[in-house]
Amino acid sequence: MSTAAPPHTEADRLALLQATHLLDSEGSPAFTALARMAARQTGCPVAAINLVDSHRLFSLARHGLAQRHLGREGSFCDRALVHSDVYVATEPDGKPDVVWRFYAGMPVVVEGMPLGTVCVMDREPRELDREARAALRDAALTASALIQAELTSLRFRRQEARVRTASMAGTDWLWETDKDGRIQWVSSGLIRHTGLDPMSEVGLVARDLYTPRQDDTRASWERYQLARQRREPFSDAIAERDTPRGRIAVSISGTPVFDSRGEFKGYRGASRNVTKQLALDTQARHDELLLRQAFDAFHAGVMITNPQGRIVYANQHWRARVGVADISTAPPWPALLRQRIDEGHYRDGVGREDDFFQWRMNVVNRTDPAVIHVGDTVAMCRDVRLPDGSVVYFSTDITRSYHDQKTLRAQKEALALSEERWKFALEGAGDGVWDWEIGRAEVFFAPRWKSMLGFEDTEVSNVPGEWVDRVHPEDRRRVFSSFIDYCHSGQGIFQAEFRMRHKAGHYIWILSRGKVVHHADGGRPTRIVGTHSDISTLKQAERALRDKQIAEAANRAKSEFLSRMSHEVRTPLNAIRGFAQLLVQRRELAASSPDSADYLRQILLSTELLSELVNDVLDLQQIEAGAITVAHEAVSLADVVQQCIAMLEPMATRHQVLIDNRIEPGAQVWADRRRLQQVLSNLVSNAIKYNRPDGIVRLTLTPDQARGHALCVEDTGPGLDAEQLARLFQPFERLGQDTSHIEGSGLGLIITRSLTEAMGGQLEIRSQPGDGTRVYVTLPPVHDGLEMTDDKDTAPIGAPQTEPEPIVATTPSLRACTPDDPLRVVYVEDNRINALLFQEALRPYDELWLEVAEDGQMALSMAREHRPEVLVIDAHLPGMTGFEVLRALRTLPGLADTPAYMCSADALPEDIERAREEGFVGYWTKPIDIEHVTDELLRLARLGHPDVS
Repeated sequence: MSTAAPPHTEADRLALLQATHLLDSEGSPAFTALARMAARQTGCPVAAINLVDSHRLFSLARHGLAQRHLGREGSFCDRALVHSDVYVATEPDGKPDVVWRFYAGMPVVVEGMPLGTVCVMDREPRELDREARAALRDAALTASALIQAELTSLRFRRQEARVRTASMAGTDWLWETDKDGRIQWVSSGLIRHTGLDPMSEVGLVARDLYTPRQDDTRASWERYQLARQRREPFSDAIAERDTPRGRIAVSISGTPVFDSRGEFKGYRGASRNVTKQLALDTQARHDELLLRQAFDAFHAGVMITNPQGRIVYANQHWRARVGVADISTAPPWPALLRQRIDEGHYRDGVGREDDFFQWRMNVVNRTDPAVIHVGDTVAMCRDVRLPDGSVVYFSTDITRSYHDQKTLRAQKEALALSEERWKFALEGAGDGVWDWEIGRAEVFFAPRWKSMLGFEDTEVSNVPGEWVDRVHPEDRRRVFSSFIDYCHSGQGIFQAEFRMRHKAGHYIWILSRGKVVHHADGGRPTRIVGTHSDISTLKQAERALRDKQIAEAANRAKSEFLSRMSHEVRTPLNAIRGFAQLLVQRRELAASSPDSADYLRQILLSTELLSELVNDVLDLQQIEAGAITVAHEAVSLADVVQQCIAMLEPMATRHQVLIDNRIEPGAQVWADRRRLQQVLSNLVSNAIKYNRPDGIVRLTLTPDQARGHALCVEDTGPGLDAEQLARLFQPFERLGQDTSHIEGSGLGLIITRSLTEAMGGQLEIRSQPGDGTRVYVTLPPVHDGLEMTDDKDTAPIGAPQTEPEPIVATTPSLRACTPDDPLRVVYVEDNRINALLFQEALRPYDELWLEVAEDGQMALSMAREHRPEVLVIDAHLPGMTGFEVLRALRTLPGLADTPAYMCSADALPEDIERAREEGFVGYWTKPIDIEHVTDELLRLARLGHPDVS
């Protein structure tokens, strides 16, 4: 919200308004563009930038409004002037004398005083949403900045005129020094400009009179000293000196003097008082900074070039969109535009780079905005040339509202044409032939040319208009301009792609090719023969291929983003969860502060929910990308259900829900065991969470060896109506439970259904309000001859799937690990917080000795000095990856078989599989389970030190 303007009088405000010289002026085109933008972004038909004079309103810029002068008394703008934020007024229906039923205005504040408003109006009542209000604020801020810039420019020009007038009367004083820098002579202008007696300066050393300034003029003083040492000319060296009139800033310029023999005699030069000039420069830089900040706050790209095309300003939106971080190193705009065209950023410029470059540079001469495709976005651009030749470029992203996508142009295929009509027709069999003697009002169109457009031979006459009138209006100018150019030159082959209207009313794509087959004696083309080919099918195939490539690129970008997001979320989550686990393990904390212990449990629960959400998002991405792998096997349904119940029994107890398992042993399904566990875990946990206290979750099975076994998960919850069932499989849809105590992400059912279908099954949900919910999972049965897998090889859902298998000692240990002789663990981790967490986790265990290396080189140095017995390595390290670190460590004596664990925030299946292939025996996904990690390391310590002799 805007802050209120400081107190001011109406006289002060009117004086400032008059000083702008904008009343009764035409105004800059930028103001008109701003009014149009305000109307477009708020959806109102009328918009204006009004200046409020003592008795009237003057429209500096307007859109949809004819009048420029209105009375001030009782006007909406007069009311809006006293508000600090957007003022909205509506007039009720039934007042015939009221024209505007809706008004919204934002004061335009310059130097703390409201000079007018940026307003929008409508003859019908309407509402102004948050985005429209923000747009109106941005427009008012930009108008304020433009008026402030105009005012500053006027003031600066006045000041410049005063300085010029003063310079005409002589603003410099002249001087001369000997070879030692002693002043020999000073002109009488010194006393006029400084109050110093020229004679008092004679004999003094010039450099002793001046002190360099400690600002950006310091470099000029250093250049001055260097030039004097080298006896070279210098100019505009800035320094300060004391005078009877106070301390002043002086600009010094001088030229060395040599005698006829080339001997250095001293310097002659001129100095002038630049104190006021430097102050004006400082103020101008301050005003320029305010203008830049205003443009940076504007939700559009703004760039300004000087008359030579050099970029002198670009706001942050423009720099981000173009990819220019520092405009001082950027090439001039024409060169940068040419570079971006050649790089393919402009879709409409591909294949016609020179023409597009000329068109883009001439947008400044257009009276209406231009729509330009930039990459995958669409921008509305407006270029405004200022009186000094500078150009202001405005660009607004209109991708979301732009629906008129033009057809992608394909690469032109160069075909060799014959010299005669029938030979040409033979080479283009099936095409429609045309033949024109240039200058005649008759063209030959073959029957195939006409039937291609759906006409009989007699329905189309042989006149040029039959061709011209059927070409699509958007293609007509381009095609026939190119054709006329070809007729004049007669060089090469004419080829163009365009749309022609079919008899049925639709348009078909035509490839027209032609060749001059006869020239007059002077070389002037006189006859052209060509063909028309229907390439509509080819165009459709090209469009389909391009759409497929765009979709594949978007899917790859989404996969990379989600992988990165997972990594970036898991890294800080590791520290939060780990330290919370450590605090929970400290029993004295729970005893002394039960509330703190409960808080820690809530933190742990939240980290687990966030980790589950990240896993769900990754699963959903893999499902959408078709990357889910399914390993079918014969699975005992009763065993998988029992594992699921064992894992979820604590949750059921907390929710006061009874699990009634009525599935008998013996039924087998053809499925992926791990994915089936994930499906059942999700369905049963949902049945528990959305149940009622003292409710029941019942699992039953309807065997069907022909159509498949149907497993039913039934709850006694409140049930769902038809509208809720329709929204059930939308991502992140929780049916109004988003703010309830029931945890969840709204992705589980989508993943569950996709996994069920990937295993060849079906998922169906039946529910009615007040009657609970039943979820049926139908899976294919096991055929004869297939063996059921061993349940013991598969961990239940929820157990860490990436944890290492226990390491069995294959050789007897030399000695047991004790506090005096602990197991040596090296942890390679560049994140200090993660390293600290590991240190604190292992601190209570004297039989474990931990050393932390921040990178691979440090780890190698530690390993050479003291051989580690367990390696824990992060995947992403400076200089070397975790995989490269392990390979390097394996080359050291005694480390070829040392157990190594990867500890990383990368959690995709391919990441875990790669780690196992590289020789890691275990994979700990961040956020790590402190208890599980310490248990594993203590187990290794109990095995003792390995024999590496």
